[in-house]
Amino acid sequence: MVGRQARPLLRPEVVLREESDDWAVLFDPDSGEAYALDPAGVFIARRLDGSRSVGEIVRELDEHFEAIPPEVDQDARQFIDDLLAKGLALMKGVRAMQVMRMPRSLDLNITARCNLRCRYCFHFGSPGEVEDDLPTDEWCDFIAELGRAAVMDVCLGGGEPLLRPDLKHLITTIVSHRMRFSILTSGTLISDELASFLADTGRCNGIQVSLGGAHGWGHGPLFSLEPPGHGMDQPG
Repeated sequence: MVGRQARPLLRPEVVLREESDDWAVLFDPDSGEAYALDPAGVFIARRLDGSRSVGEIVRELDEHFEAIPPEVDQDARQFIDDLLAKGLALMKGVRAMQVMRMPRSLDLNITARCNLRCRYCFHFGSPGEVEDDLPTDEWCDFIAELGRAAVMDVCLGGGEPLLRPDLKHLITTIVSHRMRFSILTSGTLISDELASFLADTGRCNGIQVSLGGAHGWGHGPLFSLEPPGHGMDQPG
């Protein structure tokens, strides 16, 4: 069991996401696992910054909560042991990240463009349709803000997100800010090289591909490539 003089800290990549009523979630973006913490666990996790010893944390815990049981020292040390065993805490590193309340997941429609005109799609002709996409730097700034706010994962959609030439750069930015991602796509533009890139990030939750049926007679009539002259990019 971890010693009372040890000074553990949360692993820099781990996100402490504060929930309601002093409860919280510890989220590991590498594994995708999330662990619920009760108020005592939150109190301890907030103090795992490398500046306090385990003994000091236990003493603060005893002073902060009423009716603390005699076995608090052992329970707290076991809790920290569990964090160490799961790879959520370390004995060295940088200070833990401060977080704020935000949604766990967001859907980001990164483009209004699409290479299809599916019969059921509401996108084109809707009041929310726009012609110009946000530039790369504005998306990267927004993604960085989501990372600072402890968002856990994002879903990239559109339009057709694979039409963006900067897609890899946006995904790299998502990964660098300790988030996971998924993609909503028609699947018509996925290449072997892109599939390998997505898998190699280690942060992809999944790729959702639209299918209208198991056979061509069911799938084909719902999906059609946009013919030239309609102002939309065609697959290269």
